[in-house]
Amino acid sequence: MDNFTPVNDKNDFLIDTTAEGCHFSKRFLYFNPLDGRQLFFDIPAENHEQALQSSEVKKFYNAFDQMYREKLTVRDNAITEPQDFSRLSIIPNHRCNFKCSYCYSAGERNKEVLSFDTIKCSVEYILNNIVNSQCKDKIFYCDFGGGGEPFLNWDLIKKTIIFAEEKARNLNISTEFSFTSNGSLIRDEQADFLSKYNVQAGISFEIIEEVQNSQRSQYNAVVNGISALLERKIYTYLVSTITPDNVCRQEEMIVTLSKLFPAIKRLSFEPVVSAELFKNSPEKLREFFINFTVNFLQAEKTAAALGIILRSSIRNKTLYLRKKSCIGGFNLTVDGITFCPMVSHRNDSRFAQFVFGKVTNDKLFFDTSKLKNWPPNPPEGFQCDKCYAKWNCGGMCPVAWGVYPADMQKEYCFFMRYFLLYSLWLQEESYNEKI
Repeated sequence: MDNFTPVNDKNDFLIDTTAEGCHFSKRFLYFNPLDGRQLFFDIPAENHEQALQSSEVKKFYNAFDQMYREKLTVRDNAITEPQDFSRLSIIPNHRCNFKCSYCYSAGERNKEVLSFDTIKCSVEYILNNIVNSQCKDKIFYCDFGGGGEPFLNWDLIKKTIIFAEEKARNLNISTEFSFTSNGSLIRDEQADFLSKYNVQAGISFEIIEEVQNSQRSQYNAVVNGISALLERKIYTYLVSTITPDNVCRQEEMIVTLSKLFPAIKRLSFEPVVSAELFKNSPEKLREFFINFTVNFLQAEKTAAALGIILRSSIRNKTLYLRKKSCIGGFNLTVDGITFCPMVSHRNDSRFAQFVFGKVTNDKLFFDTSKLKNWPPNPPEGFQCDKCYAKWNCGGMCPVAWGVYPADMQKEYCFFMRYFLLYSLWLQEESYNEKI
């Protein structure tokens, strides 16, 4: 039997964690992902059905049943119709004043800028969707970020926020603005404006000075920008990219942050997505994923002790069940509307797959067939229907498919399973300490 094949038709799995690359003190895991019940045990039984019925499993089965009596909800919130969009992500340019070592859009630099007329049409379209929606909470969410540095077009950002705020207010719709930036161009003028409109700030920052200067640059400028935000009590969170250079320093990053900016209580560590960085080696990629998992979960524990919430896209997948890996979004770019901000330029080889709309002559046009069928199915050879992690993963991230060749795609799949197993192991250890 495959080491992650269901043992019955009730979504009960008996997993050989050693075969999955883990080295826990207990080899086997009983796991039902749909109601959260689990048990690690060390019964080297050849008959999996017999092992599942052992008294030890049943004892802990009942204990965990008390903990997870409420079944977990499988999210299915993918947007399949244009009128369902209520969030707008604006990617104003592909220019940047940084040259990050791992940048996914470095080859797409140009001087093109999104026009204000195109933004206006999109803002009005989303606001109209909200007016006609059945949701009780009428909120317009708008984010600035993407493949360039948005603050290089600061006047366009200001103009957009002022316009959208006024339009929304006239429709009795609340607004929530945010941005993702490298933080180096934020001065008092920008910070004052952001404070006035209660804009939330997301800053890409590697925290440790030598890592920031090596991977991104301008450590002092970014620190000054973050300080300007915090002085005005602007809600600020950080996004750090984890590479082989800092993968084993994640706990150090948390401790450093707590001393440098104690007011920041939320951040995200995202594993770099790159085949070239690992020299197209599946072995090097797997080693990185294992190191990321072990060090992230230790850093998460340290962060919690310091009152900091540490998250990651891979961590979020272990916390929530889903039917699809990507629900899609309305990402407005110079070249069209795409599902993901990481694919936002026509020169990207994946662009044709990710673009589903455009603004022409003040009108929006959508490929409704793409919307209904997003995301595409995983690459051939992946047995997602038999995998115990499928409700966490939802199928492989479409961005990663296009980045990694077939042999490295399998390592990305391994990453999801390994991270989930390691999280479950720590969860059960924590539970056992309390009883």
